[in-house]
Amino acid sequence: AKAAYHALVEACRPVIAVADRLPAVLQPGDALGLDAHVVSDLRRELHDAEVTAHLGWPGGGHRWRWRGTIATDSVARVGILRFVVPDVTGELSLDVELDCGDVLATNRYGGLVARGEYHTHLQASPGMRGQVLRCLALHLLHIDFRQLQRHQRRFA
Repeated sequence: AKAAYHALVEACRPVIAVADRLPAVLQPGDALGLDAHVVSDLRRELHDAEVTAHLGWPGGGHRWRWRGTIATDSVARVGILRFVVPDVTGELSLDVELDCGDVLATNRYGGLVARGEYHTHLQASPGMRGQVLRCLALHLLHIDFRQLQRHQRRFA
């Protein structure tokens, strides 16, 4: 319940920095374009606001940066994050941040990069079972597919 409460508090802040969600499961080589937005309920403009986005993966990352004015009581698309999923497996994270003097807004998104049979199986797993499998995959990527299926049956 605490996580849901904190998510609600964050979503109701007067200024938020957001992006399109990453797919839960991605494959190396997937090409994506995600919009980044700032939503402001403030009754004043945010001058010289800086928005940064950082995409991180095991062993690397990429950063985007935009600067400008956010209008009063508005939703502004600040940019598009275009990238190809790197040739890695594991967690992919996207952090979006707005910094404008006394106003700071952050948001974080995550996904899992998996290959071949892992990718197909994880994509098809709905609900909690899918979440459990994604967690298992992060820690058990070195095991073969038959072992992953045995773990899945325990949670079915």
